[in-house]
Amino acid sequence: MDNKRVFHKPRPQGHHDDRSDRHDRHDRQDRHEQERKKNFSVSEHFKRDDFKCSCEDCQSEFKISLTLVGVLEHLYLKYDQKIEVLSAYRCASYATKRGGSVKKSYHNMGKAMDIRLKEGSNAELFNYINTLPEIKGIGYYPKGDYIHMDIRDKDKSVWVFEAGAYLDLTDSLRQRYKLG
Repeated sequence: MDNKRVFHKPRPQGHHDDRSDRHDRHDRQDRHEQERKKNFSVSEHFKRDDFKCSCEDCQSEFKISLTLVGVLEHLYLKYDQKIEVLSAYRCASYATKRGGSVKKSYHNMGKAMDIRLKEGSNAELFNYINTLPEIKGIGYYPKGDYIHMDIRDKDKSVWVFEAGAYLDLTDSLRQRYKLG
């Protein structure tokens, strides 16, 4: 039996062998696949990331009412465009950091979201949402041009958030913001 020693030339600095490149590529593909699986479809046009908490404490936790998801799908079909979800679920840590109440927030229960159209009139969207029997809380935020909607268990509440205050929707506010 021949006892031969095999010597390899040292590789130049910065050189990677093919095995290392394949391993790195495989790791990137795995991470991408894991992220894709985390962002699963909740409905035909909306994914988990549309509803997740935006803080870093809860690592993108999410909870959302399927009633609200159904309303979003309905709005998608009516307006022939994806509705932009600005905020849906908010974890307790997120609410506390913003100075909000964890107990009073419908966002914390997965029963509220803030939305707007990318194209079109959000005042018109507000007017339409206000006719939907599932929606019991609806607010218009003119400064950000978006709508809050929720499925509270209480009586219907309709408001405008103006100058840092929640104002019941009056005739003068309806006229000012063209809210039906």
